[in-house]
Amino acid sequence: MFVLTLVQSHTHVDIVQSVLHMKKTLKAHLLKSHGEGTWLLCNICYKMCTDIDTLKQHMMRHEFVKPYACSKCEKRFFTAADMKTHQLIHSDVKQICCGACGKRFRCQLSVVRHLTKCRGVHAPQRQEAAIPLT
Repeated sequence: MFVLTLVQSHTHVDIVQSVLHMKKTLKAHLLKSHGEGTWLLCNICYKMCTDIDTLKQHMMRHEFVKPYACSKCEKRFFTAADMKTHQLIHSDVKQICCGACGKRFRCQLSVVRHLTKCRGVHAPQRQEAAIPLT
């Protein structure tokens, strides 16, 4: 059962988008965990997708369609999320911190790479994690 908390600042569009996302997430869960529903299959590589939007996005990779362009350098991306992650390189904001040495990074991938080097230097007693700065 889903509980939707309404806040006055939410618009009708926000609420509809939230409900649609929950339905999509539920459908994916039922399919992956309980085998309820039908997998959608890529006819090129046979990747299985839970919904038509994911399949369409996947097919763009086979067709080399990159509809999202970075406004700073014109590099193109398959998804808006990939573009947003890329755009961090153009920013001086470093929101992720190494739990071992305190060094700050722009993206999760950078701190993961760093941790392999940092662990050897700092000989941790516990496993460090990337700590998002608030």
